[in-house]
Amino acid sequence: MTTPPIHSGQDTLAQLHGELLDIFANAIGKADCDVDAYLDSRDEPEFDKAWVLADEAVAEAKTRFADAVALEEQATELRKSVFIQCMRTFGDSDLAACVSDDAGLVFDATAMGVDNGWIEALLAAYREGKLPTGPGYGR
Repeated sequence: MTTPPIHSGQDTLAQLHGELLDIFANAIGKADCDVDAYLDSRDEPEFDKAWVLADEAVAEAKTRFADAVALEEQATELRKSVFIQCMRTFGDSDLAACVSDDAGLVFDATAMGVDNGWIEALLAAYREGKLPTGPGYGR
């Protein structure tokens, strides 16, 4: 089952930014995790490899995206906002970096219409108010 898309043709990047910021803020606010255990789970080779492959797919799509400058501006703002909120909540820069990187990955993929089941599963976890972990996450 795939996650319904957030972004449609008439939505702007700014609207998408706002929608994702709400989703990530909600997940950060609900999360109750052992930060060290969470970070260790994300470092598991299977999760890390899946994240890197998803990021490579998004990076490749960016080379063909018509408005890459606007995309990057909105993604940077989203990452910054998510990072700050996560730092305020957990006080851990490594955790904040992971969550903000996830936000940027989801934003880019959604804005460009990248069809990637692993990224959809990542977003689904955040929509459920969870911080996604692995090793087998996204299957």
